[in-house]
Amino acid sequence: MKDVQQRQSQLNFYDTGNPYVAKLTLNEVTGGLKPDPVNLFNWLHNQAASAATALFGRPGPIVLAPGFLNQQYNQFTLVHEVLLHAYAGVSDNAVLTSPVFTTPNPTTKGRLWNDGQGSTTISTWMSTDCTCTPGDKNTPTCQPNTAKW
Repeated sequence: MKDVQQRQSQLNFYDTGNPYVAKLTLNEVTGGLKPDPVNLFNWLHNQAASAATALFGRPGPIVLAPGFLNQQYNQFTLVHEVLLHAYAGVSDNAVLTSPVFTTPNPTTKGRLWNDGQGSTTISTWMSTDCTCTPGDKNTPTCQPNTAKW
C-alpha cells in the first residue's frame, strides 16, 4: 500500500486542451527519459487515443486529449491508463492476449474478449468490473459502464 500511495503522489496528468500544455514535448514531461521532441498534442494524435501513458511502469505522464475530462465514463479509461500502463507497466497487447483475462469464467462465461478495438476494448471490459466484454456472443447481456465503483 505504501508503494501505491507513493506512486499516486507522483502521477502527472497533462490536459492538451490547455495550449501551453499541448506544446510541451515528451522530452520535457518525462525529464529526458523519453527524449522525443514531439509535442504532447501531436504525440497523442499520433497514438489515435483520447488518453495515453508516455512511460510504462512509471507514474506518468498521462496525456489527455482536449475535452477528455468532460467525456462521460472517462474514469474507465483513466483507470486503464493508470493501473495497467503507469503502475503495472504492461501493454494493451499483453492484456488482450493474457489467458488470465481471456479464459472464460466457468460460472459467468465472462472474459476479456478481443473485439479488435484494442485499448477501447480493455476500458469497456473494465467498465463491467472486468466481468465480461460487451459484444461477446458468449455474454449477450453484458452491458458497458455498469461497474459498481
